[in-house]
Amino acid sequence: MRIAVLNSTLKTQHSKQLLLEWPWSGYNEIQNPSERYNLINHTKLMGLLGIQDHTTLAGYHSKWVDDALKQDSHQRESKWTESIAVGSRTFVEETKKQLQSRAKGRNIEGQEEVYELREVNDSYVFDAKNSTLSSENGYFWNDSDGISSS
Repeated sequence: MRIAVLNSTLKTQHSKQLLLEWPWSGYNEIQNPSERYNLINHTKLMGLLGIQDHTTLAGYHSKWVDDALKQDSHQRESKWTESIAVGSRTFVEETKKQLQSRAKGRNIEGQEEVYELREVNDSYVFDAKNSTLSSENGYFWNDSDGISSS
């Protein structure tokens, strides 16, 4: 039992160290915020969480990350890794509006309180029998036939 606890603790510490070493992570931005150029609005975040100061925010955040790492559910959540925006429906709609033409083809998906602005994930299906794309309607671009050498 002690070995399992030790392994879990070491794994958590190692994962946390990796988060700190990656300077662009949200974890690092909350734990070690820079004076300028933050992606996270710390004042708004603290207000939404009912937290009065940044030290308290960093402490809670560190504990939340520790708890998540101890659960051993290191699964990638597509909403955080494949979405352009995640949040309330109003937030995601406003983000899409602000992106203007860059949001063309991107869909808003979600339910209840969590919505995402996502790209369409259509797969490319090639039906050689019925397609205008085929091996017969092309040519070799580097074929030198017909090119004079003068």
